[in-house]
Amino acid sequence: MYMFVVFPKLNWSAPKDASWIALNNSLQCTCPEDVYLLLKSSDFVTHDLTQPFDRCEDEDTDVDVQYELVLRRWTNVHPGMEFRCFVKSDRLIAISQRHHSNFFPYIDEQHDSIHKDILDFYHTDIEKRFPDTNFVFDVYRKKAGKVMLVDFNPFCEVTDPLMFTWDELTSGEPLEGSNSTEGEGVTEGVVFRYIKSEMGVQPNPLHSYRVPEDIAHLTSGEDAHKLIDFLQMKCQSQEGEESTGMET
Repeated sequence: MYMFVVFPKLNWSAPKDASWIALNNSLQCTCPEDVYLLLKSSDFVTHDLTQPFDRCEDEDTDVDVQYELVLRRWTNVHPGMEFRCFVKSDRLIAISQRHHSNFFPYIDEQHDSIHKDILDFYHTDIEKRFPDTNFVFDVYRKKAGKVMLVDFNPFCEVTDPLMFTWDELTSGEPLEGSNSTEGEGVTEGVVFRYIKSEMGVQPNPLHSYRVPEDIAHLTSGEDAHKLIDFLQMKCQSQEGEESTGMET
């Protein structure tokens, strides 16, 4: 039993996709067994262990990775105050609401001050200090004027673009406006997107990890062959039921 509640993280990822399997439905761990269960059940952790440099420019480089398991002390944070920021060529170009599966009315009410606080934090604490020119970082705005760094992520498709797309972020073209159910602000050329109403709420991508992979592919249409096989099987089943009914 740990002296306080912790949550686990490897070098790059936390097992967020496995939170559904925990009794408390979160990453809170009070003993080693909780940590083992989350790590063994996580596709994110498996990716870090087997393909850590997938989609990197130098992914073929033979690197001896020294893995570290970090147990951070658990702190309750408000999900509505977490934001993801995208930096390209040492310039902050986009900010997204972190949890776009929820609508938080106060983001729209405070979007100008939130936008400014994150810009000020970037210019003061991060700009020109990170070793790469393209990267993603997550922040938590604890209160007005108080922004805290949460994590860094690679600027590529392994990182969730949330309310943007990677085509938008990498095209080199100015980011366009969002639809009417999303809010958007532009300051210093930095686009800030957030959920403006209940109509704009998007599905939580982590929920797809709660069902078998085949089912997730069927419902999302990612695997057309599986969908065709499923429909053919359904048709054969219906034909069999009809023939049985005619015989009786």
